[in-house]
Amino acid sequence: MREPPVPEPDMPIIPFPTQRGPSRPEPASPGHRAPAIHASLSSVLSRVGAFTLDLRNTTAPAHVPDAAMLQPADLRGATGAAVTGDRWAGLCPPRPDLSSASPLAGTVVAERAMSAVVTVDDRPTLVLEYLSVHGPDDPARYLRDLRASLEQHLVVDGGGHLWSITGRDVAGPDSLLLRLRRRFRHDGDVVTTDVHVAVAAAGRVLVMVADTGWETTDGRPALVQELIAPAVQRARRLR
Repeated sequence: MREPPVPEPDMPIIPFPTQRGPSRPEPASPGHRAPAIHASLSSVLSRVGAFTLDLRNTTAPAHVPDAAMLQPADLRGATGAAVTGDRWAGLCPPRPDLSSASPLAGTVVAERAMSAVVTVDDRPTLVLEYLSVHGPDDPARYLRDLRASLEQHLVVDGGGHLWSITGRDVAGPDSLLLRLRRRFRHDGDVVTTDVHVAVAAAGRVLVMVADTGWETTDGRPALVQELIAPAVQRARRLR
């Protein structure tokens, strides 16, 4: 099963205004939320496009075994598929500052990403998992720096996406729950959608699970919190 398209060049990102200070953004009002998908599941899936992640700019051997990744039993029966390319590179790992390389780029020993279309309440949603192996303290240090950066101010990345922290200690002391709020044009309308991301350090391993939603629908924070625990547990075999 293929994944939904991300905004194309003819659907430009609508940047959020830069805000600084300790406050966090208020949830979008119902009048500004994306409309529900009324098409049948089969109709929706027929419109799905390619989804890719860029792992090319690394010197890592990039060997992470299947057993270290989420399994169909974790994914409500869905099967994961390998991804390549660059469309979601800012999530793998979470990187609000798109103007510079990932702070973990020079420490990668191995990495792997996969996506899966998971059904929740009879609707599809796209889940992304990313694992990377580093030096002993690198993942925890990265998370501490990420947390400090997002706690100081709201971050609007170079793509116009708004990042914020929505939870802490979701999978142990070195873990965060993040929200990536995106605005883009879809069928002539400005749409706001939320991608929910859980990221955790498990020794030498960084684990990321995201629910990116489906076309104009939001991801689900509850699903991300459900999946991060087994993701960390399976990743521990890489320590």
